[in-house]
Amino acid sequence: MKNKNILKDKIIIFDGAMGTYFTSKAPDFPMACEMANIHRNEVVKNIHKEYIMAGCDAIKTNTFSVAPSNPAFAENCSEVIAAACHTARAAIAELRSEGFAGADNIEIFGDIGPVGGADEAEVAAIYKELVDIFAENGVHDFLFETLSSDEGIAEAAAYIKEKIADACVIVSFAVQHDGYTRDGMYYEDIFERMRNCPDVDVIGLNCVAGILHLKELIAEADTEGLKISIMPNAGYPRVAGNRTYYDNDPGYFSQQIIDIAEYGISVVG
Repeated sequence: MKNKNILKDKIIIFDGAMGTYFTSKAPDFPMACEMANIHRNEVVKNIHKEYIMAGCDAIKTNTFSVAPSNPAFAENCSEVIAAACHTARAAIAELRSEGFAGADNIEIFGDIGPVGGADEAEVAAIYKELVDIFAENGVHDFLFETLSSDEGIAEAAAYIKEKIADACVIVSFAVQHDGYTRDGMYYEDIFERMRNCPDVDVIGLNCVAGILHLKELIAEADTEGLKISIMPNAGYPRVAGNRTYYDNDPGYFSQQIIDIAEYGISVVG
């Protein structure tokens, strides 16, 4: 598969955040940014295009919070995901028609955030339902991100590989600067658990912590035999005028990403 072949040859660069960037472009939008796939899809499409033109290799669908277990999307989960998949493809198609070099090589990953469930079996069932919706809409690669536990992940990843043998599955956890998730899981323990999960292709850290702290955690971890993804925050949040900003200098962030690549990272974003 194209994704896995690329993983062997180069570092994959993902896009950046959707929610905070969308808010900066449509500050008066009254709903969750995922609803913009339906109501403000031109804004979402143009954000995808900007990230691609900035040099990323892969984009995430605007679906982080969409799940049947989320009351905000209980009635329209399938509709929102279908619109998100269509919008991501439309962004690539427009760039192709505009003659943008490399548009044919951009990958689309179905973006799945943490989901609520009564137990691990229910969480796994929700993940599987989401996978089915993405697959029905032509998206066959997946990023599970900002997780605080690996509940349901092994079963969901196995389900993906049963349905789509050449799928690429990235699983990424949100940790504090001390390496612990909100649920009290230590990142090195997570890495070891994922090492024993053959259906997960890439394991990573994202969100909550900034680039310097994630760099320190990766430097200390045993990543032998693992493909690692790092997608840090652009600094730490600062609130001004009731708005949240992440104001690391882009040059500093870029240099830290370059430095962290020396640790054998496969995916950055």
